[in-house]
Amino acid sequence: MANRIYTRKGDDGTTIIGNGLRLPKYDDHIEALGALEELTSYLGILRDLTSWPNISEKLTIIQNNLLSCAAILSESYSGRKPVISQQDIELIEGEIDKIDAILMGGYSVTVPGGHPLVSYCDVARSICRRAERQVALVSDKYNTDKIIVAYLNRLSDYLYMLSQFFVKALNIKQVEWKPNY
Repeated sequence: MANRIYTRKGDDGTTIIGNGLRLPKYDDHIEALGALEELTSYLGILRDLTSWPNISEKLTIIQNNLLSCAAILSESYSGRKPVISQQDIELIEGEIDKIDAILMGGYSVTVPGGHPLVSYCDVARSICRRAERQVALVSDKYNTDKIIVAYLNRLSDYLYMLSQFFVKALNIKQVEWKPNY
């Protein structure tokens, strides 16, 4: 019989991660992996919607890195272990700096929305922040390397700046945040 996508083993509310450990589907580890998976998917939407090849290329690199983050977190790899390095963080910082030079500091707190690219950046940034919180929790709990947390922290900054780039490039009128005092 051919391999099936379903095994029925998770019908009891558990799942298995790459290192063979079976965990409840609500476990912190599974929450962190789920947030990384969700973020990777939203970045796919952004990549599909953008008409800037250089942004699409960077999003593909980031998606690959997020899959590596998930593999590292779940110990799901055979042979060589994937890595996230300081150079991966510096790549994102370089992209942030490029956008900042284009915007010349011209960004502020706004109500999310205005264009699908901006909205998907805002959603992806929010998911990235959740993933960062979840990975930080797992990292503290299991005393693992904090490089993934740093990577996600920088990535959320990039997604904010990318949304602001789209606002400027597409000449989007944003709604300024007006707090009630």
